[in-house]
Amino acid sequence: MKYKVGDRVRVKEKPYYSENANKYLQHYGGVLTIKKIIGTCFRMLEKSIPYGFDWVWSEDEIAGLAEGETKMIRKNYIPETLEMMGLHEDMQINIAGNFRNPYTIKNSELFDCCGDVSNNALFGLLVGGEYAILPWEPRKGEYYYYVNAKGYIRTDYSGDCMFDYMAVYCGNCFRTREEAEANKSEVLKKLEIEVEQ
Repeated sequence: MKYKVGDRVRVKEKPYYSENANKYLQHYGGVLTIKKIIGTCFRMLEKSIPYGFDWVWSEDEIAGLAEGETKMIRKNYIPETLEMMGLHEDMQINIAGNFRNPYTIKNSELFDCCGDVSNNALFGLLVGGEYAILPWEPRKGEYYYYVNAKGYIRTDYSGDCMFDYMAVYCGNCFRTREEAEANKSEVLKKLEIEVEQ
């Protein structure tokens, strides 16, 4: 498709229909902004008007971008917004009141438990939906960091053993040494071990 929502386009004139219909065709032959696209149809006006004349029914009715107009380059703010919320790539979250949990963040998109992209869930999340970050879980053979009983940061690789599952369950499983260091006192509190100063 050549056009997208927000493009300013020149709409071809409509042939004469009737005296009554022509009063709704005044915008044809002018420059309009595409408000909505469904399939091959383009909505050109904010308000509905009779006979469906607020729509252009195919690309053939558009003469092209308005003269001197260029396509607008839009910036995607979703990655920065997710980062401000403390969310990042490959993180898993549960969204309150949603039955397709858990969701995984990949390429600034939200994938549901079935692997489908969910724009509705992403929109709900971005406008203030409640969510819970799930503990990161390494794949089999992937390295992770944890805090041992003495407060030292150690690394191990996931081998589907009981220790790995307990580390994830207790929230003592981190992607990086820095994450493990930042969460050390919290992990030790969970393990009810006091750190010697």
